[in-house]
Amino acid sequence: MDEIFDTLLNSLLLSTALIEPNYFNLPVAYAAEHIQRERNYCYELYRHIRNKLPNLGYTFSGEIDKAGHELIAPFCGRVSPDFLLHRPGQMGHEDNHTIIEVKTFEGATINNENTGFLKDIRTIKRL
Repeated sequence: MDEIFDTLLNSLLLSTALIEPNYFNLPVAYAAEHIQRERNYCYELYRHIRNKLPNLGYTFSGEIDKAGHELIAPFCGRVSPDFLLHRPGQMGHEDNHTIIEVKTFEGATINNENTGFLKDIRTIKRL
């Protein structure tokens, strides 16, 4: 691992410990059951990571949609990683440093080609 990745990983670990359970297990009005919401969790995780992450020479972004990019879309299709540590506007080999996908346990155990864990692995491989 490199120093930039170590710094990001440390920020990620510290940030996950700060997230209150209701950002992942979202209470539902008039229902006893909570719903696991990946996007709600990611927004809160993003906020905490951004507050902890020093300037690394990269930008930490959430859910960057690459579907309309003329150079990326023909090869990758419609992809939107949950988090990307990158240099916006740059396309060099070193400009996309880290891609992160987040899944609920249920989402991670679905092995359907278009959802869950396999979809996220394809997203990471494409980028």
